[in-house]
Amino acid sequence: MANRVAPADVPRIQPTVPGLAVERVRDSLRKPFDIPSRYRWLTLVGLVLGLFISIEWQAPVARAPINSDYPREVGRETVKRLESEQKGLKQIIADKRSELAEMQKDASGRKTALAGLNTELEDQRLLAGMVPVAGPGVQVTLDDSSVKSIPVGEEAGRYLIHDYDIRDIVSLLWQAGAEAIAVGEERVVNSTSIYCVGSTILVNDTRMSPPYKVTAIGPPAMEEILNAPARLQRLKQNVRQYSVQFKVAQVKEVQVPAFSGRFASRFAQTGDSK
Repeated sequence: MANRVAPADVPRIQPTVPGLAVERVRDSLRKPFDIPSRYRWLTLVGLVLGLFISIEWQAPVARAPINSDYPREVGRETVKRLESEQKGLKQIIADKRSELAEMQKDASGRKTALAGLNTELEDQRLLAGMVPVAGPGVQVTLDDSSVKSIPVGEEAGRYLIHDYDIRDIVSLLWQAGAEAIAVGEERVVNSTSIYCVGSTILVNDTRMSPPYKVTAIGPPAMEEILNAPARLQRLKQNVRQYSVQFKVAQVKEVQVPAFSGRFASRFAQTGDSK
């Protein structure tokens, strides 16, 4: 016969109570979500805030109504603005052109005035003897006596040309209408000095030596006046008695140099200098 297990050797199984097992399961599931009471209000606030965010996110975005006329309005306004700017720019251009025309007119007037001043300046330079000139006129030649020996008892000065002889001829030429006169290479101007130092004649402080040549530009009447018997009587008498040389020749064109000296004024001043 097979051996039988005694009842004492068989382990005894404790019966499980159904209600107790369920409570334990619920406790184990509830335990991880068991939040202390002091944090429960924060949890509630978070849930509410999340709910609002979710609603706001899912809400449809309000869009402005599409108006098909809007681009046209913008285009019209742009065109108006550009037309206004163009009109303003055209007005500016017109004003600038007017200013330019005035400036050109003014410049033209100044140019004309400047040309007139230059012409007047050249005329004054001509009259002042500052430029060389040429034209019809006369040439006067003066020289000491051709006599080789002066007779005893005669005054030697009568056989020579003096400064006053040249001054008399220059003065007579001015009276006859001469426009330019030169003695040798020295232009005669209003400040020209003609004088003697011993037996030497100085013109514009320049030493002269015989024969002396006086050239003048002017009318043909100059020759007639110089040769007139009533003129230059002392000189002409010396020509007859002491063989002093005096010749006048009409020339179609003579050259008169420019004044090369310095204009000096010792006492005269302009009216605005005070």
